[in-house]
Amino acid sequence: MNSNLRTRTHRKLLVFRMTGPLVLLWLLGCSGIQKRDQMKSSESSEGEKNESEITIKSDRSYLDDLRKEVPEDVRSENDELATILNLMSGTKNPPSEINNRFQHILRRSRKKFEDQQRRDRSQFDRSERKKRDEFLATKKKEQEKFLNEKRSKEERAEFFRNHDEEKRLFFSDLQDRRREFESETRIKRNDQESYFRERTSTFNQELKDYSKRYYESENALRLKKQMEQKAQRMKRSDPSATPQPSGLEDFNQIPNTPGIPLGPSSGNEKDQ
Repeated sequence: MNSNLRTRTHRKLLVFRMTGPLVLLWLLGCSGIQKRDQMKSSESSEGEKNESEITIKSDRSYLDDLRKEVPEDVRSENDELATILNLMSGTKNPPSEINNRFQHILRRSRKKFEDQQRRDRSQFDRSERKKRDEFLATKKKEQEKFLNEKRSKEERAEFFRNHDEEKRLFFSDLQDRRREFESETRIKRNDQESYFRERTSTFNQELKDYSKRYYESENALRLKKQMEQKAQRMKRSDPSATPQPSGLEDFNQIPNTPGIPLGPSSGNEKDQ
């Protein structure tokens, strides 16, 4: 029962760890919308303006308090991811550069998680070894003290029966703790991997949309540059000439003149 309770508690904490920053971003967006709406209404009433300022300060204070509850390493990671999203707001940075920065953050996050799991396992192993050594040392002293005195057969049988029962219960408890630790470790790893996959999937979709905008912008700039270079070449070859538009606009520039018959001339036309 305690194991199930710890597992549920850990899941709740882990969900908060992963979704906490997202909730903060959502609240920040809501606060920004509320701020704009309140600023519009403040133009018509000074009293409403003061009330709006108080609400904004309250929202900011509340967000700051929530941010403090997020671990420092998680805040730092989400700040870096926010920077990446800002880089994708325009079309100046190559998609490969943005992807490299994201992968760097992801690798560092994985390393932090792996290092933390190694530390947790090492600490658990040391604690388990210490408890086992202390228990066995205590039982050994009790047994030596008991055997140093003359005891009846019944007393000896009862002592060793209790002695064995205490050892059985102790090592059974150690096994339960070990199983609980391994279960929590697997849950943490699975949740973390799911978190990485979800974040990577979201980033890949954002990067796909950004790449499309980026290359469309690059193509437009390249065409513009080619047109400018063409205009400069024409200007150097004939300073008085101006670049003519292409396509149907060129066709419309042809003057209207009498046409030339394309078929064979008739006899009457020859006589004339």
